[in-house]
Amino acid sequence: MLDKGFVDLHMHSNLSDGVLTPTGLVKKAADLGLRCIALTDHDTVKGLAEAISAGSKYGVEIISGLEVSTCFDGRSVHILGYMVGTSGEALKKLTLGNATARLERMRRMVGKINDLGYRVDINDLLEFAQSVSVGRAHLARYLVSLGYFKTIDGVFNQLLGDGKPAFEPVQRFSSQQAIRLIEECGGISSLAHPGNSFSKGEINTLVDAGLDAIEVFTPYHTSKMRKKLFKISQENGLIVTGGTDFHGYDRDINSLGAIRLPYWVVSGIKRRVSNRVMQ
Repeated sequence: MLDKGFVDLHMHSNLSDGVLTPTGLVKKAADLGLRCIALTDHDTVKGLAEAISAGSKYGVEIISGLEVSTCFDGRSVHILGYMVGTSGEALKKLTLGNATARLERMRRMVGKINDLGYRVDINDLLEFAQSVSVGRAHLARYLVSLGYFKTIDGVFNQLLGDGKPAFEPVQRFSSQQAIRLIEECGGISSLAHPGNSFSKGEINTLVDAGLDAIEVFTPYHTSKMRKKLFKISQENGLIVTGGTDFHGYDRDINSLGAIRLPYWVVSGIKRRVSNRVMQ
């Protein structure tokens, strides 16, 4: 097949803040004709074994991955890791203690929300989430279910987005630390959906730390943003990645298949991993 076919390298299952099981994701990808996907749950690889098994059944190649919650210059930044495997000491460092850190963060956010006059019970929220990696999307969906908001976007715009009244970061890694740990896993790091929030100097700081790629193609980026980020990628010898950030709920912009990259993107990731091993 060489480089034929299409890929989506950013999506979430119910093992983090998505709706579908890993098997459900893979089946949906197969139904849409995708050749390859990357399961990139937040701070966990617990869904990968199931996804790989489903991939064998439905004829979809699965790239091992995760989306690491980090902090850069006081703000929340996500770093995608590809080809990280399913075990190893560096991967344990990236994921060990994640559930505790995310739960502590959730308690802080729920406290802030209650201080703002809402009524949220943390135990009811956790029962609603049913996830090993509880996150903002769970809380947003829960607030919509309680009738406080009509849409998930409305919750993020008013309460949970970066810098909003109830926002709290996951206090575990700096972006640079996550990039180095992904490299120790033998994987490739990509700056997730950066938009216009990074200066060239800040991206250079991440490149100096070992950043391999930038997620250029995402539903959140305008054509102008994509052109700018593509140019930065070319100037720094970075791989261009992309994906829908599909979660499986009511945001059509993130529908699986809305972003279809050519398979040669995956081939480029594999080449960089292979070249690193040979060095």
